[in-house]
Amino acid sequence: MIIDIEKVNVKEGRFREDFGDIEELAESIEKYGIIHPPVVDEDFNIIAGERRIRAMQYLGYKEIPVRQMSDLNELELREIELEENIRRKQFSWTEEVKAKREIDEIKREIHGSKVKGHETDGWGVTDTAKELDQSVGTVSQDIKLAKALDEYPELAEEKNKHRAMKKLKKLEEEKTYQEMLKLMEDKELSDRFELHNEDCIEWLKERESGSVDLIVMDPPWGIDMDTASQTAKKSGVEYVDDIDEILFTVDKAIEEAYRVLKDDAHLYCFFGIRHYQLFKDIILENGFEIDEVPLVWTKGQAGAPAKYRTYPSSYETIFFAYKGKRDLNSGDNNHFDYKRPKNSDRIHSAQKPIALLRNLIENSSEPGDIVVDPFMGSGATVAAAILSDRYGIGIEMNETCYVKASEFVKEKTKDKRLEDAIEEVKGGE
Repeated sequence: MIIDIEKVNVKEGRFREDFGDIEELAESIEKYGIIHPPVVDEDFNIIAGERRIRAMQYLGYKEIPVRQMSDLNELELREIELEENIRRKQFSWTEEVKAKREIDEIKREIHGSKVKGHETDGWGVTDTAKELDQSVGTVSQDIKLAKALDEYPELAEEKNKHRAMKKLKKLEEEKTYQEMLKLMEDKELSDRFELHNEDCIEWLKERESGSVDLIVMDPPWGIDMDTASQTAKKSGVEYVDDIDEILFTVDKAIEEAYRVLKDDAHLYCFFGIRHYQLFKDIILENGFEIDEVPLVWTKGQAGAPAKYRTYPSSYETIFFAYKGKRDLNSGDNNHFDYKRPKNSDRIHSAQKPIALLRNLIENSSEPGDIVVDPFMGSGATVAAAILSDRYGIGIEMNETCYVKASEFVKEKTKDKRLEDAIEEVKGGE
């Protein structure tokens, strides 16, 4: 039917927000005419085709062809508008996912929702996918994105759905970490270990003098490991690895470590061999005696050399220091041969094998002793202490590392109380 264009009404709350290039559409209408007339209801409210009407107004049309539909309820009107726009693929990605979500909700309101595990005639995502002739996975993901936009409006800033989903995954992980962080702050996690999310210098300063039996530390080395390590890049964890800042931090940590250690106790400090003299001087200046020949951990798998111009490194070095005199519990050589953790088991770029750490801990302490790791990282030292029947204490300033380490310790030691705390968070998602 032909009607006066001024009779057409545009109700508020229509789904489309971006009308695209109206001039381009107007040129097409002027050249080919109206192939698909706009759809209106009995009161001439637009159901579908608002862009076409806007283009005809731009061209100065006084009368326009329309298709009139009557006896439709509000849900059916909304459904027609949404489905038409989705099939024409003219939505932005945010409009598209919101439209799919609303179609799914409209259908559920009309037919009722399917109940998992029950045979019903209700509506589900599979039905929405069939209705739109799209895969269940695509529709399910789009509906998830649409719901996520309510909680994380910043997702709309992403260029496409793929990038939005990647960002959503990171945001959800961060949310889980924060929930676990809060839960762990509120609970006593174990009588076999304790973890602290704070600056290790501040923690050590508050510790009573002569109250620790052994310290194992692996501070950043000041050799750009934060940029060189693929594991560091994948984890998304950033940390300071500037040599001047590292030396300042290590100096303060070693100073406090000497004070909190009992007499006749040991300290192990991993370090980058290129900074041998710098780390050695710091340890000596803070009162420790030191074995000038470092311990060597041969880790098997080497890093990739730079275009085969240098030999790849397949070992790491450890300073063995002592406050007073204490015999080792074994006659081990100063060379330790343990394979580095598999990539699938690594949560930190500098993660050490638990077996190596157990060897050091059991050589320099007794069951029930307190073992402290001021730069906890993955939590491997705390896990090694627990498995060696010692009391492990880990301090980590980075929140993400702290939460990941908490899970790692739980997994490696099967501590039931920490496991319950983590499962409580995950169960509430």
